[in-house]
Amino acid sequence: MRKLWPAVALAVCIGLLSPTAALAARPKTWTHSLDYFHARQRQSGGFSESSQTSDANITPWVILAISATRENPSQWKLGGASPVSYLQGIDLEAAAASTGTQANAPSFYAKCILAYKASGRPDLVYSAGSKHIDLVAKLNSYRYSVDGHYSPSTSGSHAFAATNTTIWAILALKAAGETGTYMDEAVTWLRNQQSANGGWGSQSGAEEDVDDTAAAVQALIAGGVTPGAAVISDALTFLHNRQRSDAGFPSLAGDGHSYAESTAWAIQAITASGGDPGSAAWAKGSATPVSFLTARQLKSGAYEHRSGVLANSLMTTTQATIAITGRIFPFGMASDTVHSSYKPVFASFKPAGGARFTTHDVTVTARYHDNSGGTGIKASAVRVVVDGKNRTGPASVSSSGLTLKLTGLGNGSHSVTIKLVDRAGNTLSKTHEFTVSVPTPPHGGGGGGGGGGGSTPTPPVYPTAQPTSGGGGGGGGGGGPTIITPSSTPFATMTPTYDPYGTTTPYPYGSSPGVSGYPLGDTASPGALYPGGGSPSPAASTSGQLQPSGGGDRHIPMAGLLGGALVALIPIGAAGSFLMRKRLLTTLSGAGHGKVLPGGGSSWQRFRHRLGLGARHGAAPPADGAA
Repeated sequence: MRKLWPAVALAVCIGLLSPTAALAARPKTWTHSLDYFHARQRQSGGFSESSQTSDANITPWVILAISATRENPSQWKLGGASPVSYLQGIDLEAAAASTGTQANAPSFYAKCILAYKASGRPDLVYSAGSKHIDLVAKLNSYRYSVDGHYSPSTSGSHAFAATNTTIWAILALKAAGETGTYMDEAVTWLRNQQSANGGWGSQSGAEEDVDDTAAAVQALIAGGVTPGAAVISDALTFLHNRQRSDAGFPSLAGDGHSYAESTAWAIQAITASGGDPGSAAWAKGSATPVSFLTARQLKSGAYEHRSGVLANSLMTTTQATIAITGRIFPFGMASDTVHSSYKPVFASFKPAGGARFTTHDVTVTARYHDNSGGTGIKASAVRVVVDGKNRTGPASVSSSGLTLKLTGLGNGSHSVTIKLVDRAGNTLSKTHEFTVSVPTPPHGGGGGGGGGGGSTPTPPVYPTAQPTSGGGGGGGGGGGPTIITPSSTPFATMTPTYDPYGTTTPYPYGSSPGVSGYPLGDTASPGALYPGGGSPSPAASTSGQLQPSGGGDRHIPMAGLLGGALVALIPIGAAGSFLMRKRLLTTLSGAGHGKVLPGGGSSWQRFRHRLGLGARHGAAPPADGAA
């Protein structure tokens, strides 16, 4: 068992050295800074605070910060361009002369040299920018040959910003691998500019400040001065004396606040001299310079200039990030570089692309998260767009998911786009298209089937209300029932009634007392049409018939009306036949007795005369006035 320990230890070491392990071990503060940098990268590959145009002055700083977190700046491509390709694609001489670099050309050239070194491309130092200039040669053109210091001034005493410019020149010469007289003279000059209190100002005679003092410590150590030298110890004492009660550092003695930038420079100086900025040696109560600086980082990954105040946050974040990673100038690209994702990630998104629905109601759901160690999803910035319209309002949105119920969607293709935004400002948009296909019910009835064949006629079938449109029925077979379909022109349906007292009953066709031509176009009174009262109902017009309101349904077509009328006349005919027969019998009964009626003639003779038989048989007509 003991023999396995060496193998296990080796495996653990290999795992710790792997890119995946390095990524997992990277503190969130680093990743948050990277999230913020990504959000400020422009299509040209460079970076800027707010403009969409890359800033040549800030881009070298961001390259340094990216490299400090063990990522390769050349892999940070946007639109096919990286920060390194951005520098290579611009005129660096023109950029050095611009006001964006505070008119300090040698400092700009020095920072570009440091950036190429940190990107793993020191070869570009001598062929930089679109004009392929030699950056070292450009930097040395600002050297004052009398004492070897550097300054943006090209005439006079060359005193303007001499200390600050010489610091950057020494760091750049070291990064480019330059040694010899230029380096030695610059280091000696800088060392001699230290004030009695151990600090440096930006130039001779200027007030000593934390930023220039901490930078001078790094430059002197880069130039060969040992960390234990008196010049370094005195500088650290100066920094200790300027440290505030919150463990942070101001820039000048009279500043009433601790600043993130000044604290970052102090941390680098402490680290360069072999100290630990997070130890008790630099603690103020429970706070240290490291804890003070990390507390300045916002959820977006940016660092405050001071507590509660943002100012030039991109520049501040680059300086703070370099210090937090423990890097000191100059440094090259780490051998264990990793490249992590920085955009938000969808875990799920429904409806899926290409989905089909047979309902007009569709629910959109999504689950998402930021990249590992990222700043997190900013719920208030998430957007949901459906068919080109912002539908975020009615959606339920959180930092991990959303739900939106869509109702009343029409048939056809639809699209839903969800845009995720992390707190640093990085975005990810994804669109799914889906189709709604709900079957539409027919507006009219289907055509009826053809009648079956047969030999026995069946009574007519009278349909009830019919749809306004629809296919016609097939033709009936021989002997099948007759289907009577109402005309499209509405007409009233009337049930004939028998009135023994002589009330007029409308005839189905032609003329009748009280109703002329009914129902061929003339209008009858409601009372005549509907003996039970009421009036035609408009609703019946959809079926080709009029219906009485309150009188019950009546759907008897004209053929039925005629048949009903004939049936109703049967009692009348029977009554008439009975009366005629009774009168005939009465007449004949008198004739049998030879009775002569008043006025002459018997009943039989009068009966024959009325039938027109008397004249033909020579019978005398009855006397005038005979009944």
